[in-house]
Amino acid sequence: MVFWQIYWSFFKIGALTFGGGYAMLPMIEREIVENRGWAERQDVIDVFAVAQSLPGAIALNSASQIGFRRKGVTGGIIAVLGAVTPSIIIITLIATVLSLVWGNAVLTSAFSGIAVAVCAMILNTVVKFFKSSVIDAVCFIIFFAVLAMALLLRLSPFIYILASIAAGIVIGLIKKVGKKQKIESDDTGGDKADAKGDEE
Repeated sequence: MVFWQIYWSFFKIGALTFGGGYAMLPMIEREIVENRGWAERQDVIDVFAVAQSLPGAIALNSASQIGFRRKGVTGGIIAVLGAVTPSIIIITLIATVLSLVWGNAVLTSAFSGIAVAVCAMILNTVVKFFKSSVIDAVCFIIFFAVLAMALLLRLSPFIYILASIAAGIVIGLIKKVGKKQKIESDDTGGDKADAKGDEE
């Protein structure tokens, strides 16, 4: 039953994904987080971060990760199958009637409308992810630094990902050391207070 739920969830997502892997963000968030309750929004953000840094299609990388988290390797495989099945069906149907619909004004207008709707859906999801991910001053600095570099420089996205990973690790270590020092300071202060009380 769970495997069927995984397959059907990603089948629906794959069937409605127009505009590439990024268009899956709002649908995965709604289906996996809100409808199924299989993950938290932060988990989905982490999944997409990893999916973008791995070779291959973002949509399939994301599906495999979520399926794996739910039911291991088998769950990952079933999630990928669910995501690609609609594409196989649609491509097969289009290939049979391509010569009849190619250049059709109605079809072209329909896809133009779909593209605008996809942009709006992606923007809405990005805003939600921004609110839950950019939570302090350090996150703001990393976000705007990467955004500025992406707009001004023509570097590989992989460089931005590596830079963000390095920044996250360094900041995490600094916070860990600071927290450890604070605990040690509190313990030392407590010991001194106890010693002073004993003397009295």
